[in-house]
Formats: sequence, C-alpha cells, structure tokens
Amino acid sequence: MRSTIIAVFAAVLVLGLSVVAQAGTITYGPTLHNNGGALYLGYNVGTFEVPQFLDGPDDILTSVLLRVKVESYFGGLAFDNESSTTASVVLGIGAQVGVLGPEPVSGSRLIVSPTATETTTGFVTGDTESGFPDFIGTDSWSIYSPYAASTMADSRTAAFDLAPYIGAGDVTFGFIGNTSTAGTGPLPDGGILTTPPYYKFTTTVEYTFTPEPATLSLLALGGLLAMRRRRSK
Repeated sequence: MRSTIIAVFAAVLVLGLSVVAQAGTITYGPTLHNNGGALYLGYNVGTFEVPQFLDGPDDILTSVLLRVKVESYFGGLAFDNESSTTASVVLGIGAQVGVLGPEPVSGSRLIVSPTATETTTGFVTGDTESGFPDFIGTDSWSIYSPYAASTMADSRTAAFDLAPYIGAGDVTFGFIGNTSTAGTGPLPDGGILTTPPYYKFTTTVEYTFTPEPATLSLLALGGLLAMRRRRSK
C-alpha cells in the first residue's frame, strides 16, 4: 500500500509539473499609437497604459515583455554640391522611437528603442549650376520616399521588476519619437533639402504566468489524504 501511495504522490507531482510547463500568456497589442503616421511628422512625446496583471489564487506573473516596431516612410533628403570637388556622399533618412516603462520608475525599466533608417550612397560631380542649388543634375544626390522598419524587444523576470505590473489598475509606459536625416561626405559646401518622413509605431505588452506553486502542493496533499482515508477503511 505504501508503494501505491508513493506512486500516486509521484503522479500528482508529474501532473503539477506539466501544468507549470503550460504557462499562459496575456497580450495587449500590437497597438498603433497614432493615425497611421500623419501625427508623427517630426518629434513626439507621450504615454499609454495597459492593464496590470491581477494575481489570483491560482496564477502568478513570471515575466513581462515589451515589443516595439517603428516604421518610417514618405520622407526625402537631397544634397546639391556647391563646390568644384567631386566626391561620394551618403544620405540617410528614418525615424527612431524609444518606449520605456513603468512610469514612475519602480524596479528596473523596460527600455526598447528601435531605429528604422534607409541610406544611399552616390557620386556627385563639381557644381554644374551658378548661384544656388537646384537639386538636379550630376552634382546632386537624393533619397526619397524610403520605407524602413525595425522591431526590438525587452523583458523582465525578477520579482522586484515585475511588482509594478501586478495589481488591479493600469501600468503606464512613456515614449519619445523623432525623425532623422543625415548627410555624410567630404563636401561641407552644398545645399540640403529635407522632407521629414512620417513614421508610426506599434507596441505589444505580453504577460506570462504560471499556476501558483501552493496550488500544486495542495493537489499533492489532497492525493495523499485520499489514499490514507482508503487505507484506514
């Protein structure tokens, strides 16, 4: 009979371990934080909220993950050489967004900052016009309407870091975004024409949770008590 009890206890533990392995997830997003990009021409700062994870008698939060995707499009950058020197120039255009939380700081912050950029390298001759840049001809180079995207993620698993995400309210994330243009090369004497790109970004917040260990202990204890009652009869 003792061997039977041990066998049942082991089976209950195996069942409990299998439950632990089957972790659940709660996902918020992907969420677009603008109207498709039109509001994000240039520079932007703001916040957004997601519900906290409500710890219950059966589940505990084990990790939180923040994923951010930024997309840049419909921008332009042109360079017109105003010197007699010929050289290669590199033009880049794109956007970056940084998302971080929680706010106010409690534990260590999740920080995700993807950069979506497109670059082009071109050869420009010496100045071909007189008086002012016209951004046409062999003395100019440009990049227009590029599309670029980048996705990054960050996660936390320590109890101290997970504490701000547990409760019955909301957790606040902050973000800061900006477009960028850059021209590099050995030609400081030139004209630059910039059309800042639109950009948009989406966020996904994912909670992963497992059954409370105390619940598994109760399952095992219940199995042992049942076997003891049968043995006493």
